Amino acid sequence: MNIEILTLADSVQQYDGKLVIVGTFNDITAPEIPHVVPDLVVVCKVEFQKDEAGKHTLELNIINSQTQEAVITPIKAETPPLESQGEFVYLNFVTNINNALFKTAGLYNVVMKIDDVEKITHLRINKQ
Repeated sequence: MNIEILTLADSVQQYDGKLVIVGTFNDITAPEIPHVVPDLVVVCKVEFQKDEAGKHTLELNIINSQTQEAVITPIKAETPPLESQGEFVYLNFVTNINNALFKTAGLYNVVMKIDDVEKITHLRINKQ
């Protein structure tokens, strides 16, 4: 398994297995802290080997890198049974997080865990 893409975006469209990702970012400049982000889209694309067909568990979390405090309740899901379609099977996981509260400025870890594989991208909240 290979997590090919893990990014934050303004919006995402999906069609025919394709992702159209608009406005990917890793920094937010906030006029005030604490700061509520009204809409935050997390995009993940995973490549599975054909022998990894079947169900998989996913968990998404956003954690303050200094305090280890979670920003959101972890989002947990299970994939539908993935069927082999040749050498590889691809899965797009897109989730919208509404009104995420960032209590302090600083670095946050966006953590995607699929089965036992973990990938992290970062989000920095800056005070304007």
